[in-house]
Amino acid sequence: MLSSQRRALLAGSDRRHRPPLLEIAGEFNERLGDAERALEVARGLTPHEVMHGTHTLLTARYHLGRWSELESIAEEHMAALAKEPGIGCC
Repeated sequence: MLSSQRRALLAGSDRRHRPPLLEIAGEFNERLGDAERALEVARGLTPHEVMHGTHTLLTARYHLGRWSELESIAEEHMAALAKEPGIGCC
């Protein structure tokens, strides 16, 4: 079983200086549930964290060809951006 920290890293919730491990490993299907859970947690945090969660989930669903599931997450991402414009990750 993976530790919660490892799951968060795999899901991409800590993206400061690198792509999430799910992108590096190409484990989109295996980590989709982790990405969904990371977004659920992020929704209780800042808009910035929500954008991390939505980006990771969008990436996983995009690579899995789950096109019909992208629009609502993209809208959530844009709504979070509107609440916290000009933010960047470095």
